[in-house]
Amino acid sequence: MASEVLETTAPTFIWSKFRLFCYSFVIGSIHLAVSVAALIADAIYHVLTDHQFTFMSWIEHVESDPVALCVSSIASGVIGVLVIRWLVGRHEASPWRFLGIRSCSGKSILLGCVVMAAMELASLLLASFLERPDEETWIKVFQNANSIVSYGLLFITMVVAAPVGEELFFRGFLLNGLRSGGKSTWFAVTFVSLAFAAVHLHYDLYDMTTLFIMAVVLAMVRIRTESIVPCIAMHALWNLVGFILLAWSKEVPN
Repeated sequence: MASEVLETTAPTFIWSKFRLFCYSFVIGSIHLAVSVAALIADAIYHVLTDHQFTFMSWIEHVESDPVALCVSSIASGVIGVLVIRWLVGRHEASPWRFLGIRSCSGKSILLGCVVMAAMELASLLLASFLERPDEETWIKVFQNANSIVSYGLLFITMVVAAPVGEELFFRGFLLNGLRSGGKSTWFAVTFVSLAFAAVHLHYDLYDMTTLFIMAVVLAMVRIRTESIVPCIAMHALWNLVGFILLAWSKEVPN
């Protein structure tokens, strides 16, 4: 697949560990701030439209409110992508190319998706064998999805926004930045994969280990193809299966 690369994606700027840390902190902080702002906007909307509104009841409800969570995630994801592009563009002549947004053969994308499908099947079979319970947070969210709008927002969040945003940051910005700073490939892959698993702390150790293995595979595909396009497709496929399984557990509204 390496021979399929049409142009070099080598960085034109040496990214120091300190700069990567500072920029990652800025990206994470803005992502969090936008998420909180969107949730505050949701609370204000309920104050204005629900005369029986109480803050405590809203807190209990918002954790499993599909519309609020999806709007928050999509808004923070869009702003996060723009911030990443702006920060990288301060140092790289071709920021999108540095981030891995470049052409890739259909064969590479298909092969990556086949590998990801096999991994997800193995994960599901192992979870079934171990009789592991389903992830309760997402179950509650889908139980509260009672309209086509809710399902549409969940689909966009899980299958589009999350794969694009997470791949741009982890396998686009952070992985390429570490490698440009002189770190070995395996150090960069391991560090980025651990960071990816760590941001999913709401999962248990088993699921975080699964995500770490998934992240290693995605990082190696990114390095092999010099593109995050197959990574986005693989990540989207993984989340799509989860979306279908969660939606299948209840009747989809007409």
